[in-house]
This record gives sequence, C-alpha cells and structure tokens, in this order.
Amino acid sequence: RASVRAHISRLEAIQLQIIHEMNKLSSMTENKLTEVIKDVYKGSYYNTGYEIAIGTGIGVSFSKINTKKLETIMKTPWAVDGKTFSQRIWGNNDKVIEELKQGLTRSIIQGTSPSKTIQSIQKIFKTSQSNAERLVMTESSFFASKAIHDSYKSTGVERYQILATLDHRTSEICRDMDGKVFRMSDYEPGVSAPPFHARCRTTTIPYFDDNYGKRIAKDNNGKTIYVDSKMTYRDWEKKFVK
Repeated sequence: RASVRAHISRLEAIQLQIIHEMNKLSSMTENKLTEVIKDVYKGSYYNTGYEIAIGTGIGVSFSKINTKKLETIMKTPWAVDGKTFSQRIWGNNDKVIEELKQGLTRSIIQGTSPSKTIQSIQKIFKTSQSNAERLVMTESSFFASKAIHDSYKSTGVERYQILATLDHRTSEICRDMDGKVFRMSDYEPGVSAPPFHARCRTTTIPYFDDNYGKRIAKDNNGKTIYVDSKMTYRDWEKKFVK
C-alpha cells in the first residue's frame, strides 16, 4: 500500500516493513523485560529479608514493596550513559534497523546473491541477540543489587560486604572487590556495589562483626566445595588456583 500511495521503490517498501517489524519486536522485548525486572526485584527484596531473619535469628519488621517506588526505580538511569533499560532497548532497535537497511542497499547495488544477503542479515541479528542477552543480564544484576540494598535498609543493616563468585570466570575487578566492606551510605552501583561490569555475577551480603560460616567455591577440578566465609577471592586463588 505504501508503494502505491507514495510511489516509492521496492527497496524502500522493504525498509518500511523492516522498521515496522523491528518496532513490534522491541515493544515486546520492553514489555517482557519489564516483567522480568519486577520479578527479579521482588524476589531479591523479600528473599534478602528472609535470609537476614534466618541468619540473625531475629524476626525483624519488614516493609512491603511500594509499587510506585518500584516504578520510579525502573525509570531512573543508573549507568554512566544516563539511559534507562527501555532507552537501551530502543537504541539497539534503531542500530539494527540502520544496519539492516545498509546491508540490503549494499546487496542490491553489488548484486549479491540471496544466500550471502541472508548470511549478512543473520550476522546482524546474532550480534543483536548477544547485545540483548548482555542487556538482560546486566539490568537484572543491577535491579537485584538495588533490591538487596533496599532490603538492607528496611531491616536496619548498616554495612554490607562484596561477595564475588569463587571460580575461574570471575573478572579482575570483582576479584579485587571481593570481601571489601562498605557502609550503606556509600552504596553506588559500579563503584562500591554490583554490577561492576556487563554480565556481572557479584552480589553482596550484610556485614556484621561476628560474621562466620561457609561460602561456596570451586576447587582445581571444578568441583563444588565449601570454604570459610571470611576467605576472599585472592585467598582462594592462592590456595586453589594453579
């Protein structure tokens, strides 16, 4: 219909169709990710309060999640680029659309075979999928961290400790941050609290002077073991990593 009405070329008609389909996909992604993030926040918030009560043996009063506050948190930029997760989704959408339009134009001008054109488009979508996965994991990590922070405040926790994953895939920054203790007033994502980078797996635990117990780690053979809770990543590295 657009071709007939505006007398545009077949290529331009295909480009319009691409934009329409990509916008539908991005809208679906935003809606799905919004639900995922809400679930992550709620789960982390209540689970942290429960774990604190079990760990301390004290049944502290616990604030119910404020729905309006959660909506505000989700719309507040937290990374250095000043964008919300919704803006990142649509930014990725615009980039993919532009790459697809350029790819199709080049293919027509150069007379590329359909199979090569398909391979080019598949490569663009593979990159887009990787970007989407990184976005979901990083945003989920942030909102889980934020929920834990809010749960700490609700239960009166004054200090928290960085807890990295004790295996070979942990980043250098998380290895160095593991075991560090901060006051709640110093909480800042990317600086004194996770996520410290894309796909960050590091979390936090409430810190008390009499902290003790065990934490999960991996030995040289990749087998799950339990080590002293005060063992930092660098301590584990010296003992188990060859």
